[in-house]
Amino acid sequence: MLRSKSSLGVAIGLALQGAASTPAIAQAPAAGSGLEEVVVTATRREESVQDIPISVTAISAETLDAFGISSTDTVALLTPGLTFGTQVLYAQPYIRGIGSDLTSIGTDTSVAMYVDGVYQARAYLLFQNLNNVERIEVLKGPQGALYGRNATGGAINIVTRRPEAGFTGDIEATGGNDNLLAGKAYLSGGSEQFAASFAGYVRNHDGYYENLTTGNDVEEQDDFGGMVKARWTPNDANELTLSVDASNVEGAIGAFASQFGTDNVLASTVPGACFPSDPHKTCADQEQRVIDNNYQRNRGATARWESEFNPFDLVVVGGWRESKSRSAIDVDASDAPIIWFANQPPRDDGRPGETYEMWSVEPQLISNSDGPFSWLLGGMYLKDEGDLFVTIDVLNTISIQTENHFRGEAFAAYAEGSYAFGSDDRWKATAGVRYADETKETRDTSQFFYLGGFANGTATPPTEYPDQEQSWDDVLGSFSLSYDLGFGNAYARWAQGFKSGAFNLNSPGTVGVDPENIDSYELGIKTTLADGRVQLNAAAFFYDYKDIQVQSIDSASGGSIIQNAATAEVKGFEADMRAQLTDRFQLQAGVSYIDGEYTDFPNATVSVPCSSLGIPAPINCTPGDPTSPAAGVPKPDLSGNTMPYAPEFSGNIAAIYTLPVSFGSFEFSALVSHTGDYFFDPVNRLEQDAYTLVNASASFHSLDDRWSIMLWSNNLTDEEYLSFLDPVQFGDFGHWADPQTYGITLGFSF
Repeated sequence: MLRSKSSLGVAIGLALQGAASTPAIAQAPAAGSGLEEVVVTATRREESVQDIPISVTAISAETLDAFGISSTDTVALLTPGLTFGTQVLYAQPYIRGIGSDLTSIGTDTSVAMYVDGVYQARAYLLFQNLNNVERIEVLKGPQGALYGRNATGGAINIVTRRPEAGFTGDIEATGGNDNLLAGKAYLSGGSEQFAASFAGYVRNHDGYYENLTTGNDVEEQDDFGGMVKARWTPNDANELTLSVDASNVEGAIGAFASQFGTDNVLASTVPGACFPSDPHKTCADQEQRVIDNNYQRNRGATARWESEFNPFDLVVVGGWRESKSRSAIDVDASDAPIIWFANQPPRDDGRPGETYEMWSVEPQLISNSDGPFSWLLGGMYLKDEGDLFVTIDVLNTISIQTENHFRGEAFAAYAEGSYAFGSDDRWKATAGVRYADETKETRDTSQFFYLGGFANGTATPPTEYPDQEQSWDDVLGSFSLSYDLGFGNAYARWAQGFKSGAFNLNSPGTVGVDPENIDSYELGIKTTLADGRVQLNAAAFFYDYKDIQVQSIDSASGGSIIQNAATAEVKGFEADMRAQLTDRFQLQAGVSYIDGEYTDFPNATVSVPCSSLGIPAPINCTPGDPTSPAAGVPKPDLSGNTMPYAPEFSGNIAAIYTLPVSFGSFEFSALVSHTGDYFFDPVNRLEQDAYTLVNASASFHSLDDRWSIMLWSNNLTDEEYLSFLDPVQFGDFGHWADPQTYGITLGFSF
């Protein structure tokens, strides 16, 4: 029989979800003598999460549903060490302080995401709706051989449901505050030889932001998507799974910013203008323009073939995805027409602001013999290309238009082997190696100006930039040694990570930057105690992080600069616990400590308010830049500064209590997640105070488990915190995360 059937699938439909995700109804994992075993594919083969020498947070579908975790950006609530920032359509995950705020085509995230084995290459593809998920795995630290592409921080692996024989289904409908209306359905049916499934969702709600200029609520959301998957199993040794999916995200989610801080020079430049920094308030004069220019449309297909031979299995996974999107922000957030940024084409001729397409294929040979030695050989080929248009409109007087075209190609070959030895094969040594080769190129890049503004201005002759092409390659290694304690295992692990070089298409003409590299050292222990009722895991780690790709703002042009500017060290400790305290009461908790510091960051190119340097200029300043008012100020040395998105302490505690009654059962769940202080920038000027989020629900399930009803609330205490805060040419702007949401969900299963 095939050995990896539960990992079959396809990239699910994308949907941009905020912290107020709609919960799904599910009972707690079945009570019994102990905890249910969680099987993961972090090693590219199915193994218990307690048996592998890798730090992994694995969350089952039942746990996701019970605590209202229905999108990837909220997985951080249950994952120690994961901080998930968002900026308009783009995801910015950080694991143990390693991540990236780069979002343009030509750049990559530092946390890789895979959906059923298919790599998701763009930052907005890391927003995933968890409608049809069997489990989600957060792999912490650089992944070396197996998931090594752009995984300096780690990887997030999503495994979706497999079509099964018989006929089953789940249907849910939700209503909530701010006119929330949502629904989702999953249907699966067929035989052992052929089965198919359909998953779909829809979500609509009014905006959480108030525009004081128009009096309207803004950032309404209107999302829908669907996926069809078919499985063909002609015999016990072969299986083919094909799928297609599509999704549509409409709404300016995260696009209405607020201005922050006493250094907001716009307020003094435009006397009397409205610049609110109160939670969920904006004064944007470009409301309709922002709404009309924020959408994301995705479609994709996946094929997976598995064949069993002797002594190995053959697995081949291929994927294709196409995305079309626009994003726009009224950067000054005021009622004055000061500055507007958008991904939209010249003269708004109807084309998307960004078009992206990728193809990938990944073959693997996985040993299936029962001896002490196991092995895996694999390869990966990925090709992607895209077009990007950038518009910056200043004072309705000058509009800067940039057109970019990008192509990329990546190849990798990898191998890993494990050997069990010693008394009862309690010791296991695992070594892996990966060769990576990447090429990126920009072409037909041009920039021109509209004098008189975007709408009615006169275009100047374009500035043409030469095509650029760069290639990078590297060899990564990993090694672990583990020992079976009888009640768990202890391990030591070393692994390397490589993040591809990049081009910054938001600032045409700039040269590419080199790859990032990281070495990780980790000691861990995983235990199962009290007759399987308690699992307690802990890990300590140290990272040596080099050639970090750092983004800053050019005070003269307002564009971004990316450079290999820093080295850093990260050290920390994590622990997590799951316990079935009684047949009715389940508890889980986690804690994370991170100490991430730049060890060498001299002559940093940064943009700070001129007033902070004692310079009375109505713009931000870049010390050492001859075009900046701070030309004579030395560039700062940021060595010793704390890395962004690296809270020193974070943790969570969650509980589920089930109360059986004669006509069904009641279930009560609560999740408390705390995130400590952290900085948004390398300068350590922009800081998020510590905050605590609470999700809670109460549900009833019929005796036959067919009908259910849930009352729920996310961000129960209405905590106010930011999803991002960035410095720009004219000040600091950011976005408030979702406020409290609440509602009722009805469910039916068959």
